[in-house]
Amino acid sequence: MLTDLVLRQRRIREPQKRREVIHEIQRHLSKQVYGVDVYSGVVIAVWDQALKNYAPNIGFDYGSRLMAAWLDR
Repeated sequence: MLTDLVLRQRRIREPQKRREVIHEIQRHLSKQVYGVDVYSGVVIAVWDQALKNYAPNIGFDYGSRLMAAWLDR
């Protein structure tokens, strides 16, 4: 059934009719899903005691944290 729907939507030129078939595909797939895997990574960070003004960052901006850090030696 899914293959038929995908092939059918490829042949439709009118955006509204094609959207209706795509919504039908989404409804069909939502009934087939038993579970969704969500990835969650575990990160372990260590640093020397001489490294000051630094804390781990959960986001993607690693550069600004290191620009503010300094070594107390």
